[in-house]
Amino acid sequence: MNHLIEVVFEDVSFHTIGKLFKDLSQAGKNLINYSLNADWKMENEIDWHRAESISQALSKDTTMGWSFFVNLNELNIKAFRIENCTLQVLKYDCKYDVGINFKWEEVYFSDSTDFVETLREFSRKIAHKYDIKQYFAGLEPACDEETRLFTNHIRGPLNLSKPNRLSLENENHKVSKKMLMDKVIKPFAICICNDNFEDLEQLKIYQTVPNGSDKSGYIRIIDESGKDDLYPENDFVLFKFPQTVEQKILAACK
Repeated sequence: MNHLIEVVFEDVSFHTIGKLFKDLSQAGKNLINYSLNADWKMENEIDWHRAESISQALSKDTTMGWSFFVNLNELNIKAFRIENCTLQVLKYDCKYDVGINFKWEEVYFSDSTDFVETLREFSRKIAHKYDIKQYFAGLEPACDEETRLFTNHIRGPLNLSKPNRLSLENENHKVSKKMLMDKVIKPFAICICNDNFEDLEQLKIYQTVPNGSDKSGYIRIIDESGKDDLYPENDFVLFKFPQTVEQKILAACK
């Protein structure tokens, strides 16, 4: 079972996003691809060596919300390494939230490493450097406090360690197995590979059909035909939007 971990930095200053993404992508060294989901298009390709190029590409003067996704092949955080990581900027209500998403099963570190504490310290340094007041992490969507790893400097009810994997409770909280199962279901997916499918567009967001597949390694997607079909899970990155944004997307799909 794949569990998606999400780190969220809320209400980030737009002027710092370019520098933040340049740092996290190592100036584009670990970049796979990027995509914008908006009612406008970028005018120029991004030069990932220049933070101002990233900011300028996203500086469209619009009141409409948009989302920007960056797929990395690797993210190194002090004592551990993450493969296939996704960075996200979400603009809504004139605010900018930045997210880091990755699969727990694709995190690699030694048994002696305190994963949660290392991730918390990494997030704290980012928040301090970019003057971010609120940050947290947990099973995606991390807005659910019951499955938080931490909120700012405070550890949450969920712990992650290897080889024991997920710890469902600590001394003060209990997390049900059903709640963890529910976390696996994501209503949206971005296509990162469409080499063999005519009814998919690469780097486009699609709606999923929860519990729509009984075939291991596959998910059910509502594709360009307007019908749902099975596709390889590895061809997509699954995620959730904040509830207000999710409702707008679903309404637009009808």
